[in-house]
Amino acid sequence: MSGSSYGDDADIEGTLTVNDDGADKDVRIESDNNTHMLFVDASLDRVGIGTDAPDYTLDVAGDIGVDQYIRHNGDTNTHINFTEDK
Repeated sequence: MSGSSYGDDADIEGTLTVNDDGADKDVRIESDNNTHMLFVDASLDRVGIGTDAPDYTLDVAGDIGVDQYIRHNGDTNTHINFTEDK
């Protein structure tokens, strides 16, 4: 698929809503080399980064960067703490 109904490029400022009369529609954002950079599977409520077949609510195929904490929702004292050289 090349281009869009708006031409080869579309610049969007603000909110982009994808809807087709309430039907679930997948959203795919790709780079120039057709690598799946961000994929939303609307029927399963899953997001894939680097994959178009997410197995989980959030599925990252590749490395991720984290500053210091990954926190457990609703449990303030349960987390993974990435400190320097540990």
